[in-house]
Formats: sequence, C-alpha cells, structure tokens
Amino acid sequence: MLTHRPSIQAVIFDLDGTLVDSEPIHRDAWRDVLAPFGFELTDEWFEGWIGCPEPHLGRVLEEEYRLPISAAESVRRKQARFRELASERSFIVPGAREAVAAFAETGCRLAVCTSCSRSIAEISLKASGLAEAFQVVLTLEDVARPKPDPEPYLRVAEMLGVAPRTSLVFEDSVSGVKAAEAAGMEVLAVGPLDRFLACNKYRNFSSLKAAADFARVEYFHR
Repeated sequence: MLTHRPSIQAVIFDLDGTLVDSEPIHRDAWRDVLAPFGFELTDEWFEGWIGCPEPHLGRVLEEEYRLPISAAESVRRKQARFRELASERSFIVPGAREAVAAFAETGCRLAVCTSCSRSIAEISLKASGLAEAFQVVLTLEDVARPKPDPEPYLRVAEMLGVAPRTSLVFEDSVSGVKAAEAAGMEVLAVGPLDRFLACNKYRNFSSLKAAADFARVEYFHR
C-alpha cells in the first residue's frame, strides 16, 4: 500500500485523452456531423483543438469557417453522435483503473476536471467503470471560464477542501497543463512531446502509466 507525503492531498485527472481514449470518438463524431457541409476534418486540424470546449469550437466553425449551421446545433448533433459511437467502443486508457486505485489507496482525495459537458463526462466515466471513483467531477457547466483559465482547477481544489499547491494533476492537453500550472498545482503532462512545447514548464510522459509510476516515486514514497 502506498503512503504519501503531506504535500500532496489530492490527485486530479483530466478526462478525455487522460483517463479515457475518447479523443478519436470526439474526432469521428465531429467528422460525421461536419461532412455533409463539405468540411474535411483532418487529424492534424483536430489535434489543434484538443481540450477546447465544444461551444467555443462550434462558434469557430460557424463564425470563422462560415458553416451553415449554428454553433448550438452543431454541438447538439456532435454530442448525439458521440453517444452513439461511445456505446459501440471500449475506450478506457490502459492502466487508468490501476492508477486511480493506487492513488485512492494513499488516502488522497480524487477528482476529475474536464472541459466536456456533464452528460458526455458521465457517459465516459460509466463506460470506463470509473463513475464511482471520484469525490468530485467538475465539467464545463460548473465554471464561467474554462481551461486554460485556472478557474476549473481552483474550483476543484475548493470543492475537495485542499490547497491548490497540494494537488497533483494529470493532463493531456496544452490548455489543461496551462490551467493547472496557473492554479499553482503540480502537473504531469501525458501525450506526445511536441504537443507541449508551448508550455513554459512541464514533465511529459508518453502514457498515463508512465506518469503514474513516476508520481508514485516522486510524490508518494517517503
């Protein structure tokens, strides 16, 4: 059983791309919704929008790309398509259950901090078997200013009853890493190295398992 130093009292996970491999499902859902309008959604284009709240992306598509569909309607259709695709796929990130269980054993408070809607978060958590693992699940509807603003992470710390500096965050997006850093938290970036070059400081790992293994040694072994 792991023991932890008093400095870390909470472990907070991003959801999409960190605990669940849902980014391909989000990509495919957007692609299916936008294809009838002649919009060719490439992997490279989608990569640049990972971590972006859907309402903002909907506005970009409507206002900048001039698609003949409102932001609200494109998001509605995308979320409906996501539900269909998610019901057909298993998408928990390898090692996610084990990492969550190991950090739970430390006695730390556990939370999810995501930029997706509550309905989509609930689908992902239920499908991954992690729905009951967290004391707090904060979603897009719970904040006025989403990532990269620090508000989501500061709000999670407040809800958990811990100081931001005692929180450890696992994130897979640039906006999420910046939000956690701005909140004064320890943050481990999970994903391709070149994705995080825009961040001022980070520890980058290729997988959640690698990041969790590092955290156990760095933060939780006396």
